[in-house]
Amino acid sequence: MKRLIRNDSTSDTILCMSNIRGNKVKHPYKLPFSFYFSYSEGQHDIRVKPVFDPSKISGRTVGTLKLCDDWKYTPGINDTHVNSHSRKIMIDFFKTYHILFCAVWDGNISDAVVSDYLLGDIDWDDMMKEFDFYEQYKDKWEEFVEEEENADKSDIENLEDFCIQNNLVNVRNK
Repeated sequence: MKRLIRNDSTSDTILCMSNIRGNKVKHPYKLPFSFYFSYSEGQHDIRVKPVFDPSKISGRTVGTLKLCDDWKYTPGINDTHVNSHSRKIMIDFFKTYHILFCAVWDGNISDAVVSDYLLGDIDWDDMMKEFDFYEQYKDKWEEFVEEEENADKSDIENLEDFCIQNNLVNVRNK
């Protein structure tokens, strides 16, 4: 079933996008904003639709954040007052977890799986097994994370490095 929500501020539509309420996020931590995200429909560059309300989200109030090029943020109708520190927290989150959103955008993993991970319904290992490339690259992945130079990196840093090294996900120009 497709849901159509009209975003009057940008004249965009939100079709079957996953939505994350910031106060429900467990990985990495609760967020001071909520957002929609999805796979590419080929109509525009990679982006998410954030709103600075961690407890609710509405298609009529979201803004837009490009996850490539200039990382342009267009605030939603209720977010024009948001200070630069809060915007920085939001952008830093998306830059850190950029690889997950790029993988969803390109269809390498389901948005529902990434949602389940962010909300704490599945752990990192369960999410990893859902990547399209996992079965083919699992031995190489295990070797990669055990390498000494990767031992001190976070899981998400290792995933991004691994995907770039093996050309598995288009990370655009982060």
